Amino acid sequence: MKEQYDKLEELLNYYSDNYDNINSDQEAIKQLLHETQEIFSYLPADVLQKISDKLQIKLATLSTFIKLIPHLKGENFKHKITVCSGPRCGAKGGGAILNAVEKELNVKPGKVTKDGTFLLVTQNCLKKCKTSPNIKIDEDIYHNVIIQNIPDIIRKYKK
Repeated sequence: MKEQYDKLEELLNYYSDNYDNINSDQEAIKQLLHETQEIFSYLPADVLQKISDKLQIKLATLSTFIKLIPHLKGENFKHKITVCSGPRCGAKGGGAILNAVEKELNVKPGKVTKDGTFLLVTQNCLKKCKTSPNIKIDEDIYHNVIIQNIPDIIRKYKK
């Protein structure tokens, strides 16, 4: 653990020494977050606070990057399950699909399972309306999902 924080300190010193105003360089912030995630596997709150303090980047700015860049993780989980909540998926049983995923994982949207394996989220549209209802696990999209298939789909990612 100490080794990770030593690496973080080196990284922050590098960015501090090489960027006069990192706030005006979105690519640099993005790269910093990617490199930080390589150290910790995700972006813990205390680490984000250290970045904010050392480089004078607002926490809200860092949080926005985490929300907008799919591969950045603000929480420690292995797989992200996204259930489409758009109108077409909803009309074809998307709400029941979400309920089945919640029941299977014992978690509500926006939360991580107790074992840290899954983060469950909803998204207004996955842009796959012709094959609704849809769910996405990491980068894999499952089409025409039925409730009975939920346990089998999730089981693939529990390994």
